[in-house]
Amino acid sequence: MKSSALYSGLLSLLLIVWGYSALAQVPVKNEPRHKVVLENEYVRLIDVHIPPGDTTLYHVHALPSVVVVITKALTGSQVMGENPTSPGESQPGNTWFAAYNEKPITHRVFNAGDTMFHVMDIELVKEKIDTGICKIEKQNGGELLWEEKTVRCYKLIITHGGQYKLP
Repeated sequence: MKSSALYSGLLSLLLIVWGYSALAQVPVKNEPRHKVVLENEYVRLIDVHIPPGDTTLYHVHALPSVVVVITKALTGSQVMGENPTSPGESQPGNTWFAAYNEKPITHRVFNAGDTMFHVMDIELVKEKIDTGICKIEKQNGGELLWEEKTVRCYKLIITHGGQYKLP
C-alpha cells in the first residue's frame, strides 16, 4: 500500500514537472520580445529587441534561419537543460545561418550589457530556392558572403544617394 502511494506521488510529481517544462517554452514567433513584422510564403521576419538586463522566455526555433545583428550588445544564451553560455559581444552587421530545421533548438537569450540587443531573425518558410544565378551577382558592388542550401547572403555597398536595383 505504501509503495502504491509512493508510486502515485512520484508519477504526479513527474507529470507536474513535465507539464511545467512543456508550458515554459513557446514557438519563437510567440515569444514576447520576438515580433513578427512580415510573413509570407517564403519568409517570416522576426524583429527581436531584448533590453539590458532582460531575458527571453524559453522558445523553440524549428525553421532554417538567417540572423542579422543590428546593434552592439553583450548577450548570452541558455539551451534548455544546459548551463548558460558566457556573455559575448555582438557586432552590428554580423550574419549567420542556423539550420534549425535539421537541429531544432529550445533556448532563451539574455542581455548582460547596458544597451538594447536588436537582431532580425529571418525564418525561411519555403525550403527550396531558385538555383540560377542571382541578378545581384551581375551588378557592380554585390559580393556573395555565404551560401547555404536554402539561402544566399550578399553584401551590398550603396553610397549616399546611390541606387541598387534589386531583382
